[in-house]
Amino acid sequence: MKKILIVDDIINNCILLKSMLENFGYDSQMAYNGQEALLLLKKNKYYIVFMDIEMPVMNGIEATKLLRDTLTNGNQNIPVIATTAFKNSDQINDDLYGFTDFILKPFQLEKIKSILEKYV
Repeated sequence: MKKILIVDDIINNCILLKSMLENFGYDSQMAYNGQEALLLLKKNKYYIVFMDIEMPVMNGIEATKLLRDTLTNGNQNIPVIATTAFKNSDQINDDLYGFTDFILKPFQLEKIKSILEKYV
């Protein structure tokens, strides 16, 4: 089963996204900040990461930059999808900070499905 990493400091967001991914037949693991995500990415193989931008300890931008610059186990090129509540998507499109793509919160089932079809 293809494994997906969900990174978000708000547990309800993690649970909701995990439930959506299970509906599509994916297994997922959760991390609650960028630092936890990097530790998991060093140990495990994932097919895609859904990464919140705003988190304590280490935000999604910092974590994605470190993932791209320092990870050497094959995960450095993994699709990283920024998850954000920012409504100004033009601001995100101008500079994706190493993200592959982004989706807006609240999560919509069709958008999650579209991302999975595009990148997994």
